[in-house]
Amino acid sequence: TVLLAHHPGFPRYAVSLGVALWIPAALLMEHLPRMVGGGVMLAGAAGWSSLTVPAAEAMHLQPLPPVEVVRTISSAPAPSVAYSHGLFSFVRLEALEGRLPDTTLLDMHHPGHAVRLPPGSWSLLGRGIRALPGTTVCTVESAPFPSAARTLSQDRFTRAMARRDAVLLGPGHHQLETTDAGLPFVWWSQEVQLFPPEKGRHLWLSLAVDAAHADNPWQATCDGRPVGDGVLQRGRQTLSLDIRGCEGPVAIAMARGFSTQRDGRTLTAKLLSAWVTGPDFTIPAQRFSPGDPASMLASGVVTGGVYGPERFGGQRVGAWTGPRATLRFPASTGTLTLTLARPPHSAGDVVVRVGSQVRSLDVRRTPTAFEIPLPTLDGTVAVEIESPSFVPQTINPDSRDTRALGLIIFDVATRPSVEATPCPGTAPVATPRRD
Repeated sequence: TVLLAHHPGFPRYAVSLGVALWIPAALLMEHLPRMVGGGVMLAGAAGWSSLTVPAAEAMHLQPLPPVEVVRTISSAPAPSVAYSHGLFSFVRLEALEGRLPDTTLLDMHHPGHAVRLPPGSWSLLGRGIRALPGTTVCTVESAPFPSAARTLSQDRFTRAMARRDAVLLGPGHHQLETTDAGLPFVWWSQEVQLFPPEKGRHLWLSLAVDAAHADNPWQATCDGRPVGDGVLQRGRQTLSLDIRGCEGPVAIAMARGFSTQRDGRTLTAKLLSAWVTGPDFTIPAQRFSPGDPASMLASGVVTGGVYGPERFGGQRVGAWTGPRATLRFPASTGTLTLTLARPPHSAGDVVVRVGSQVRSLDVRRTPTAFEIPLPTLDGTVAVEIESPSFVPQTINPDSRDTRALGLIIFDVATRPSVEATPCPGTAPVATPRRD
């Protein structure tokens, strides 16, 4: 019963050994009095069942995390699936059962074995494959592992994750870590290699640089030719590399590496997210708020002239702008929705520039959603906002706020004219209502 209740891909060594022990145990029972031997056998069967049946039932009702993820990503055709070597048995089993037809399977033992994958390919993460989220990256993660099966599983394979169209992290990247907010990142060493999906036109890298690692020149090359250069500045920034015609990995070298006695690793910057854009990679609908740093990070937004996050009216989050503000983020041709507000004593029209478009908006006290068409884009859009400003201290002498304030940005949302390939098991991003 235990063997039948488990999925064939599950490494149930403890169960197999336990079942095998019943044979010598039965032979041993022959040398005991019949009543004693029967009692021992019944007690052993009851004890073994109490230990294994709950775990078997849990695994019967919910697949093992790698099995669950592989079945999810195989719900739609994919040109290839790359997987970390430790997960080979699960992927091969699903392939034998016919769930991955016409799909190339790539077994990767080490990040140094990474390759560039065709658009639409999946990467099953593990020791051999590392990747981060990104605007055009789809992520599928397993459900929480049943606690009743942890002992039986030897605490192995308790979670699984796969990313579609991910930028694979090659040599020079340290181990994946998480921020206090639970967001993944990886430290760069002085030289790194990245393996973006094939047919990508631009490679986007969202970075965070500490003050101790700032003002560090960098240069990126691919196939022996330069594809970008600059200087890493303190704070968050997004690098955009033109990789059109590039066939090999992208190599990035920093002028200086840093290490401390406490941490012997060579460090330069934190890589927060990575993705590519191009005709084969439609940027999905997304929504973010300057009042929610996590959403800004996930969407790869870079701002200028925008103050820190605040809570308005005790509930809604957003951020003030100065007289001039800019937002630069990935987007496809479609519709942009800005939810804005400002106090009544700030008079005059607000001017918004999106590419060659110039719009005058009547922004009022009540948060209002304004829709603006997005022109033909090559993966990114720059939104410029100019608004009349005021200084709170000049209106209220008791105020200590000496900032020049323009308006409040509550939400920013984009909706592409051509929908991106949906991510399995996710709901579409909601666009704010137009008031």
